[in-house]
Amino acid sequence: MTGFVEAYIAGKIGEENGRRSAQAGADFAARLFGVAPRQHAPARQQVFDQPADLASFRQQIADLQFEVMRKSATLAGVRAQVRGFITAHPDSPERAGTGEYLTSGNAKRVTLRRFEQAHDAFLAANGIANPERYRAQ
Repeated sequence: MTGFVEAYIAGKIGEENGRRSAQAGADFAARLFGVAPRQHAPARQQVFDQPADLASFRQQIADLQFEVMRKSATLAGVRAQVRGFITAHPDSPERAGTGEYLTSGNAKRVTLRRFEQAHDAFLAANGIANPERYRAQ
């Protein structure tokens, strides 16, 4: 993951967490997407000056899109497993309310609290400040 994509992701992560350098943010993004971190590529205009670099850039975008799609498919599978669990075990203690409520007014369940804890711990362990900002709503 080099060039503009790396710089963009690193910049976004670096903006969010000022104590981390852009390179550290790029390293985190590389680990997140399962690719080896690389050194920064030339400036954006230099990347587009060379046809071979442009082809490489397009391939890197395609690779990242595939990784996002693959991770989304995994998430869809996990969601199907959770729905199956809910259907098979409607009275499970994991479905009990926590006494907290979502902005929608629905009760927050034990399973959602577990998700939030795991989500936040993963991002915090990888240097992201305020991980709760990145939870899906």
